[in-house]
Amino acid sequence: MTHQEPSLVRRSEAASPSDRRGAVTICLVVGAVLYNVWPVEFFVATGLDPVSGFLSELEAMGRPYRWVFATGDALAGALFTVGGVIGLCRARSRADGAWARIRWIALALFGVSTCLFAVLAPMDCAPSVDVACRLTEQQAGMSPRTLAHVLLSGAADVAVLLAMTAGRWPRAVCATGTGTRRPSS
Repeated sequence: MTHQEPSLVRRSEAASPSDRRGAVTICLVVGAVLYNVWPVEFFVATGLDPVSGFLSELEAMGRPYRWVFATGDALAGALFTVGGVIGLCRARSRADGAWARIRWIALALFGVSTCLFAVLAPMDCAPSVDVACRLTEQQAGMSPRTLAHVLLSGAADVAVLLAMTAGRWPRAVCATGTGTRRPSS
């Protein structure tokens, strides 16, 4: 008689596909709300001009309410990362195409980049309102931390654009040869 180790998770207790879909939906919706916490700047005294400043300046070191904006981005990044990983696992189990997997990976990379620039690489200062900061950047260039912030922010932008478009435009080009969909007859 052989002894089998009990499974930590029984099949009946494992997350069903609808549970995973619900978890992904919650991660993405809550993540989107947290990522868009910037309108709070209209209700608190940030000292920044919402027209001429950069959103990243809300999280710059030493800015009032920095913690509100950085926390929003960090939590949003974590949720997008988790949603992307769950979505990728779900896409693999459903044998979805390569474009679906690319979208989920890009979404997870968007989350990681967002979390990193909020937590580890905030801008050193707000050049739109701090003259000394602006002059330092013009004369000496960006500090390593601000450069890391710019690169991570750019990576997040590219990743979210890839997540939104992967497989959609190429599929339309292949179907019609022009990049536009043919009207249905």
